[in-house]
Amino acid sequence: MSLDELKIAQPRVHIRWKRTVRRMSHTPGPAKQKPAKPMNETLFDLHVKQVQLQDGWVLYNDVRTPLAMQGADFRLALNAGGDASKPIYVGALDWKDVQFAAKRYVPVPVNLSAKFTIHRDGFTVEQALLARDGRGWICKPN
Repeated sequence: MSLDELKIAQPRVHIRWKRTVRRMSHTPGPAKQKPAKPMNETLFDLHVKQVQLQDGWVLYNDVRTPLAMQGADFRLALNAGGDASKPIYVGALDWKDVQFAAKRYVPVPVNLSAKFTIHRDGFTVEQALLARDGRGWICKPN
């Protein structure tokens, strides 16, 4: 199966992460299910040539840390590249007007921008920019 283009306008995503410690129990429970495929494998299996998310809203909340990020104007673009033996996706992420809050600190408004590649074996950030009030920090791998 192959898909040329996947465009999603105004997606709304709320991720709530709560890690819990499980203790071993000798009581019977439901049978373990086969784990789902990692997202990057699913992406490569679908053979999507171009993916775009436009004007999205995202809320990420790590309850245990605590850490929260919320913002609109989320944009993500992925373009297929490489060859059949080593396929890759080149991606760009832009997220404006993000409210970032860690622990009990006052939320800080930031903008986030990143360029990255996804391959079957992992994920590489080529360049990232985190900016606040026009001032930014650029991160480039060595």
